[in-house]
Amino acid sequence: AGLSDDAKDVWHNLLPKLEKIGVLAVVDGGALERYAEMFVRWRAASQWIQDHGETYKKMNKLGEVSIVQYPQVAIFDRLAVSLLRIEQEFGLTPSARAGLRVEKPATDSLESKFS
Repeated sequence: AGLSDDAKDVWHNLLPKLEKIGVLAVVDGGALERYAEMFVRWRAASQWIQDHGETYKKMNKLGEVSIVQYPQVAIFDRLAVSLLRIEQEFGLTPSARAGLRVEKPATDSLESKFS
């Protein structure tokens, strides 16, 4: 309920996929909420970098110019690492799926329990 509209889109896109591969349980709601919000922030940082580039020139008091990385690049990188960790936990990478063993839940649909 507390997700942003964009995060809700991520949530509703991801939930059926996770349910289909049998890795979804009601207790996963918090991890999926974090994933959805982080994904939206990661996407925004990615768009910012596409629009502005990764670095800019900065002149110090002596007139010397150096190349500096925008803060959005570090945000993008940190979010990518966090997202990958969650993706691995849910079997969303090829190597994670290779070792994944799950049983299908007995319920018809978990989406209604998360919505």
